[in-house]
Amino acid sequence: MHRVPWADLAVAIPAELRRHLDRTDGNPLPERTRIEVEAALTTRSPDAAELLARLRSEASPDQSPGDRGKVVREQRDAVALGLEIVGLDSRELLDIQPDESDASVPFLRDWKRRRVSEAASIRHDATAFDDWLRRETGEFDVVTFEAPDDPARRVTIFYADKEDLERQTGTDLVYYRHDRPGFILVQYKRMRAGQTPGAKSAYYPDEQLRKELDRFRDLPNAEAATNSADWRLTEDAFFVKLVKDDLAKPAENRLVRGMYLPLSLVDLLLSDSDAGLLPRSWSQESLKTYLSNEEFLQMAKQGLIGTRGPTTEHLQETVRRSFAADRGVVVALDQTDRSQARRLRHG
Repeated sequence: MHRVPWADLAVAIPAELRRHLDRTDGNPLPERTRIEVEAALTTRSPDAAELLARLRSEASPDQSPGDRGKVVREQRDAVALGLEIVGLDSRELLDIQPDESDASVPFLRDWKRRRVSEAASIRHDATAFDDWLRRETGEFDVVTFEAPDDPARRVTIFYADKEDLERQTGTDLVYYRHDRPGFILVQYKRMRAGQTPGAKSAYYPDEQLRKELDRFRDLPNAEAATNSADWRLTEDAFFVKLVKDDLAKPAENRLVRGMYLPLSLVDLLLSDSDAGLLPRSWSQESLKTYLSNEEFLQMAKQGLIGTRGPTTEHLQETVRRSFAADRGVVVALDQTDRSQARRLRHG
């Protein structure tokens, strides 16, 4: 591979990303910047692609984090998912990589926080979540993220849990959107690796899952849409995200790979498993119907899924039950002013 001057690479990188090239903190480049640098390098030296692939393989991150690391990866993915629904690039905003072997939660303290503005609080009583969550939980943090090139696109993330990492059973994401108002709820479930060589990772539904599903069924039933803002593609607003036990995130991806199962599909899968029509273990091989990250995000970004009308009080009761089940909770309040924000391109 012939040498490529650094200056030649720098000029090929989008101007808004060049500030990352001179970092001296020892951390890797943000994902989008890394992709741009590699693309520029392989364009100028085609042999670089093979070398980069070999280096990436040899320097792959630990795929078997401890229990604390798994919980942190799960919660980080929930935060990233909240950002991506809003249309923010989580690779750029979640650049800090905590030491998962000695992870501390709430990990959002690693980011420079900015309190919710008065205008945002008028649009939605975000401070009510702040005050209420602080009373209910032992660990708490909050931070507001903005798109660097589109300040009207913003989201406030609340993180809360009741138990230490070692005692947490999983993570819930509660997303609220201001325009086309409604909630989307995502619950993480890990597929465990098989004990025998070559066995596929699978999730085994249990009575705990059935109990957790019941608390979402307790939400008020949606009334018929009376205007275009209330229209939804489906009445489903609760999803299970099945992820592999190590929660490894491929280098080119923003989110941990997973299979999204809406509540009505989960009910049918449970019924099929009970009847012997499906294996009792759910895996990528046994499940043929699910949504990928991309498919889920396309619908969520456009407001095509989500509840109609549940109040903050109903949401608080749902979150309270999450705490009772020893789950960490990530609440993402989408405060984007879509009359000012640039329209997202889809497809």
